[in-house]
Amino acid sequence: LDFRRRSKAISVVFASAIIVALLVAVFHKQRSSCPAAAQAGSPPLVGVGLSLQFQTVPMNMDEAMQKLQSVNVASIRLWDFNPETLQAALRNNIKSVYVTVPNDLIFALASDSATDQIASVFKPFQSQGMKFIVGVGNEPTAKWEPTRYGMALPQAVQNLHRGLQRHGLNQDIKVSVPFELSIMEKTYPPQEGKFGGADYEAIKQVAKVIHETRSVFTVHLYPWFAWKDNTDSVDLRLALGLKGSTVGNCDYENLLAQQVASVRAALVGLDGEYASIPLVIAETGWPSAGYREATVENTCHFARSTIASAARLDQHIHAIYYFSAFDESQKSRHGHGGSSREEENHFGLFDEQGVLKCPGPKFPTASTSLALYNASLPHWNLADKGEHDRVTVSI
Repeated sequence: LDFRRRSKAISVVFASAIIVALLVAVFHKQRSSCPAAAQAGSPPLVGVGLSLQFQTVPMNMDEAMQKLQSVNVASIRLWDFNPETLQAALRNNIKSVYVTVPNDLIFALASDSATDQIASVFKPFQSQGMKFIVGVGNEPTAKWEPTRYGMALPQAVQNLHRGLQRHGLNQDIKVSVPFELSIMEKTYPPQEGKFGGADYEAIKQVAKVIHETRSVFTVHLYPWFAWKDNTDSVDLRLALGLKGSTVGNCDYENLLAQQVASVRAALVGLDGEYASIPLVIAETGWPSAGYREATVENTCHFARSTIASAARLDQHIHAIYYFSAFDESQKSRHGHGGSSREEENHFGLFDEQGVLKCPGPKFPTASTSLALYNASLPHWNLADKGEHDRVTVSI
């Protein structure tokens, strides 16, 4: 009888050990799917999107560039590739630019009929030290686009890359496609992010070309819209970057970090080698008027959080562009964001008169580490993110 009891006890202990081992294995497997912590190194480019087209009285471009320089902006995102704008940037010593080939030129790029003409624009600026990322289209697969550009995109990207090679520019210019978040079939939980939809094959082929040409994958990410469209389920402080979250066993600094992680997971889902494709967030921002919680205070909260966390969003963040530099009071009137979206007019860090909405802070420069940057600007640091500020979500 004693022997049986002892055998039973040993069996229970053995079974318990197996259960513990299995739980530990499951835990490590779950943790392994979490985004890897960003490593120390060069911080990403942190810039702003610059457009004056929809201002009531458009600001002089040189004045606009000088306003940006006053807060240390050294990299800008444009929605065209106008040589006059590039010349103004060069005059004001802004030499890192994300330019955009408009959607109506995508088919011309895909047929190779406009490639050399477009590529030639960049050569005189590149010879003076400018570095470019060229976006093929702007949100060309978005549901509101009346033309379906999807399957033209891989060839357009490939042709433009080859055109740049012919002009001797491929070493200094990267080619990408600025997608928006609707390319995602699944964003939650972030570590299970997936691409999907009617343009899935096009996205897959674009990612392949980008990987082969050592370029960057571009996406627009807006915690603002995630919160606005889901106010009952998305925490405002999480969206603003004022608190972190735990989803399953993965920790995220803010909602933007969750969105980035879902895109990275989707890329890895296409091919494990895409784990290191550099990411560019070409638009992210928070409006200061036009809707509840669209306030100057929240614009400042989100801008501070975005800049402070930029280098920690992903191991391979190449650049992030805040949307946008200046308010444009006529945007909604021209159909941007829908006619009812008054907040579209108020995404600027500056108002239309060039007044900075969040006085004091400056953007980190290429020679400034993020840690040194944050330490030098304590009034931009986030409030302490203790456990009471962490949202825990189980899956």
